[in-house]
Amino acid sequence: MKGIRWIQIVGAALMLALGSAAAGPAAAQSARIVAIGDSDTAGTSGAASSYPALLQKRLRDAGHDVLVHNAGVPGMIASQAVSRLGGLLTPETKIVILHFGTSDIKHNVSPAALRTDLEKMIAQIRQHGAKPLVVAGRLPAPRQVPSGYDARAYYAMYGELRAAQNVAGYRFTENLPSMQERSNAYQPDGHLTAEGNARVAEGLAPVVERLLKDGG
Repeated sequence: MKGIRWIQIVGAALMLALGSAAAGPAAAQSARIVAIGDSDTAGTSGAASSYPALLQKRLRDAGHDVLVHNAGVPGMIASQAVSRLGGLLTPETKIVILHFGTSDIKHNVSPAALRTDLEKMIAQIRQHGAKPLVVAGRLPAPRQVPSGYDARAYYAMYGELRAAQNVAGYRFTENLPSMQERSNAYQPDGHLTAEGNARVAEGLAPVVERLLKDGG
């Protein structure tokens, strides 16, 4: 009887081992990309046509298993995002797109103050083990820019920040025509149309792909 019982135990253990092998390793979760910013990130022509949604589609079409989380909030400035960012950094988060500037300019936040806030978020992201991607937001419509605001210093700050922090970057308008061209990329208030968002996603995709391939 003891011999039979031993055979039964061994047999059960063998079946369990074979079943585990057949099941294979646990399915890996999609790499999570967080895009945080103001209305240009949130999207004003519908969530499905926001640049984070279109970026996700482009990356998946290219074979990347990713989920792009849109954490954009209309009107949000970088100082508000500093305290909000921690709650967005899940274990699956590999890349965080920091897209600020447009609303900051409207609120007359100086380039130096904006840089300080961006540096705080870059530190949080790196401490989490993810990679930051800094996107320089577009200038608001002229009537929304405070008198005397130094646009040259604003864009120069982003270049200096990227060099000092050795961080990936992108200029929001890099793949867009100028507003003066009256392109279909822009709405009358300066926000992007679905076409404009598609062009941003097209320009951002190669930058994100490089970060993903670089162990991101």
